[in-house]
Amino acid sequence: QQSETVFNNLHLFFTHVPVLITLLLPITYLGSTLYFYVLTRISQKRFQRAFELYLSPEMAERLSRNRESLKLGGEKVYATAMFTDIAGFTGISEALEAEEVARMLNSYFTEVMDVIFQKQGTLIKFIGDAVFALWGSPIKIDDHAHQACLSALSIKNEVETFNASEKFAPLHTRIGLHCGPMVVGNLGSAKRFDFTAVGDSVNLAARIEGINKYLGTTILISEAVFEQLSDHFNTIRIGLITVVGKKVPIAIYALFDPQQQIPAREQWIHAVDLFIKKNWSAAESGFLLIKSESPPLALAATFYLDQIEFYRQEDPPAEWQGELVFRNK
Repeated sequence: QQSETVFNNLHLFFTHVPVLITLLLPITYLGSTLYFYVLTRISQKRFQRAFELYLSPEMAERLSRNRESLKLGGEKVYATAMFTDIAGFTGISEALEAEEVARMLNSYFTEVMDVIFQKQGTLIKFIGDAVFALWGSPIKIDDHAHQACLSALSIKNEVETFNASEKFAPLHTRIGLHCGPMVVGNLGSAKRFDFTAVGDSVNLAARIEGINKYLGTTILISEAVFEQLSDHFNTIRIGLITVVGKKVPIAIYALFDPQQQIPAREQWIHAVDLFIKKNWSAAESGFLLIKSESPPLALAATFYLDQIEFYRQEDPPAEWQGELVFRNK
C-alpha cells in the first residue's frame, strides 16, 4: 500500500512537471529581466549623476543613454574651447576676507555655469577664478562655435547684471575662444583622473583669452571660430597675432553685443591695412584718431601705436605678415 502511494505521488509529480516548467520559465525570465533592468538603471543613474557635474541634467541624461560618445582614455574630436578670467582678481581678493572671496566666486561661478549649461556646453573645470568650458564634446553638436559665442555674450551680460546687484565688488570677465582638434576624455593615471580636454587648440584658446588685457577687449575669438559664425554676430577683425610658443600667426576677432555700435569701424580696417603695408606714418594717424573717437578700440589702437614705434626702431623680419607680437603670456 505504501509503495503504491509513493508511486502515485511520483506519477502525479512528473505529470505536473511540464506544467510547472511552463509556469516557472516565464517567471524566471521576467525576474532576470527585471534584475538586469534595475542594475542597468542604477549604473545609468550613477553615470548621469557623475556627469551632471560637467553638463546640464538634460545633456547628462542624453550622455548616459549613449556612453559610446565618451570613450575612456580620450577621444579626438573637433570642438570649441572657451576660457574666461576675471581681470585684476588678485587685487580684488586681497581687499576681501577669504570667506567673502569664496562667497563672491560661488555666486559668480553659478551665473557662468548656468549660461554654459543653457547653451549646451560642458564645464570642464574651475581654475582659480577662471573657467574652462567646451562645446561639441562629449555631446556632439554641429553648431558648437555658434553656441560657444552665444554663451560668451550671455556671460558678459550676466556679469553686468551681477555687478549691478552691488552685492560684491564689480568684476570684469575676459573671454577667449578657439575651435579645432583636441583630445577629450578621462585623462590621468589609473588611480586618479579627470574629465578634461588637451591639445594645441585648447592651449590657443587660453592664449587668446589672455590677449584681451593688452587690447582692452572683452571677448576675442580665433578665425577658426569666426568662419563658422553667421553674419548676425557683431565682430571686427583685430588683426594677426603671434603668441608665445607659436610661430604661425593667426587672425583674431573681437566679438561685441549685437546692438553695440563701434565708432570708427571703417577707419580701423583701413589703419590695420596701412600697418600691414608698413606705412607707419599713415597708420599712426589712423590709430590716433581711433584712440580718441572709439572707446571700444582705444586700447587696441594704443597697442598698435606701440608696435609702430617698435618697428620704426627695428624693421620687422622678412617673413612678417603684419602680425602683432606678444612677448608675454
